[in-house]
Amino acid sequence: MLIKRLIDGLLMAYLFWIPPYWAATIAESLYPIVPDHFLHRIAWHESRGKRQGIHDGDQWVEAWAVRTARLDRTCAHHAIEYGAGTRGAFGLVAAHHVKYALEFGCFPWALFDVPIFSAIVAARKVTRRCKRHTRKCNANDLRIFWAGSHKPRKEVLARWAESEGLF
Repeated sequence: MLIKRLIDGLLMAYLFWIPPYWAATIAESLYPIVPDHFLHRIAWHESRGKRQGIHDGDQWVEAWAVRTARLDRTCAHHAIEYGAGTRGAFGLVAAHHVKYALEFGCFPWALFDVPIFSAIVAARKVTRRCKRHTRKCNANDLRIFWAGSHKPRKEVLARWAESEGLF
């Protein structure tokens, strides 16, 4: 029993420290509906494929995110505005993406900084989108969806074209 718990602990420690590229690969294999290398491209655009905490310049999102998200108000972690904005290698707004990780219960916003966690949340977001809008599950429509429909389509697709040859 002790050896099994030790192995489980080592595996969890390993998963928490894998880089975003490998986290994206694992998440894409767990959720096959996600287009090939889509999560890799998200990580490239949001953090250049590196680990990241709170995104600079997005602090204004925190108050808005906590105010507009449907959060469990009994959770002490989710009542705090600081850190609820855009964070992690995949650029997720933490307060708005809690719904994709409900089985984890009450957890701190910093968990979105762990690449494997945020990659799985991102894959769940894409999977949910693809199941709801089957005709809009191609790479270009998902890029617009990820960037936000308020941004000009041409600009978004041009930005994503930068990473075409990387993966």
